[in-house]
Amino acid sequence: MSAPSAESASPDLLKIYNPSPSLAPGVTLTPLQIKHVGVVLDLFQGKGTRAKIWDNFVPKAVYEDPFASCGDREELAGQLLGIPLVTLSTETISHSVTSASPVTTTDGAGASHAATRILLKLAHDLHFKPAGTMKLRTTVVIDSTDAGIVRFSDRPEEEISDNSFLKALRKFNGLVAPAIVVPSNEAEDKARAIKYGIGL
Repeated sequence: MSAPSAESASPDLLKIYNPSPSLAPGVTLTPLQIKHVGVVLDLFQGKGTRAKIWDNFVPKAVYEDPFASCGDREELAGQLLGIPLVTLSTETISHSVTSASPVTTTDGAGASHAATRILLKLAHDLHFKPAGTMKLRTTVVIDSTDAGIVRFSDRPEEEISDNSFLKALRKFNGLVAPAIVVPSNEAEDKARAIKYGIGL
């Protein structure tokens, strides 16, 4: 069964919990770009929903880090919606959008898109259930277009060799990852949001 369109999804499932991201001096973003940054912060904080991903990412959106890549939003949702399953809590210590510049980027099907590349400097802690806390110090790259986020990547600080967000998830969720099922409709999305206390 296909997911509901963004237009039909419950407003609660589309709520952005980080509507006013911090911008470095001199950086300006459009309202849609600000929304895209807020969605990415929500995902890092375990506040993602399938409706929110479908509303803000193009169908062939790419997530990538130095160790892995997701080639569409279904795969992306499968990775990032699992955060509440494997963490006790997550905490954004600080964040700042440091730049926004025009680029040509590609989606998971190889199609080219004119986009704005947004660099988000992020300090974020994940408190994992079986293995303590992982401190992420990274730059998140968001390629934003009017149609949605085309590419979303994680560039860990070079001096921290094992600081990839997706690698951290894989490292600690080996036992539960196979059980992660992406919601296939609004009812399942809402039930998942209620279970993990995402605003409903």
